[in-house]
Amino acid sequence: MKIKEIEKSIRPREKMIEYGASYLTDSELLAIILSSGNKNESAIDLAKRMIDEYGFKRLLYLNYQELKKIKGIKEAKATKLMAIFEIIRRVSKQDTTDSLNNPYIVYKYIINEYIFKEEEQIAVIYLDKSKKVISKKIYTDNESTSVKIPKRKIVNDAINYNSKAIYLIHNHPSGNVMPSDDDLEATEELFNILYYVEVLLLDHIIIGKNNFYSIREEKEYDINEIK
Repeated sequence: MKIKEIEKSIRPREKMIEYGASYLTDSELLAIILSSGNKNESAIDLAKRMIDEYGFKRLLYLNYQELKKIKGIKEAKATKLMAIFEIIRRVSKQDTTDSLNNPYIVYKYIINEYIFKEEEQIAVIYLDKSKKVISKKIYTDNESTSVKIPKRKIVNDAINYNSKAIYLIHNHPSGNVMPSDDDLEATEELFNILYYVEVLLLDHIIIGKNNFYSIREEKEYDINEIK
């Protein structure tokens, strides 16, 4: 049944106007965003199928290619969903962007980038002298399940951002957060290179499944205060 065939008083938009957004079901809320369905499904039916298959939380992290694979989702709907989901993710992080003072705060700030990730992905958070975020950048290799730490790019970006410190983060899709010998070696190398240009590597955090490992805390690296 198409939405226009539903009694007007119980259509999602009318219900929202009359009673407020909190009155609507998950599928009704998503249906309003989708605006329309397809030749076989109403917007509500399409929304319900998407939620049944993925759940709201998983939907928030689908990329363009993944959204386009859903029957009934084409370019316009996919890009609209991506924009709305990105707004949600950004708002959810606003309470952690004042100052990143410890690994747990960093983990809470960055974890949304890694939910459902099945490939290795490196992130760097660039900070000012007060440890407030200047920028966050993702470094990944779409053609490989693993990626090497791009030391040259990180140093260049730190200089370009006029950053005084950074956090290095990457995930282990296996779930095992213990650093490899390569992880430890790369951490030390990057620390030394950055220190030469007066940028501090505050920590290298490895993310697993619902947990993380702080190389600084576990290895007790002696990292000076930001100059």
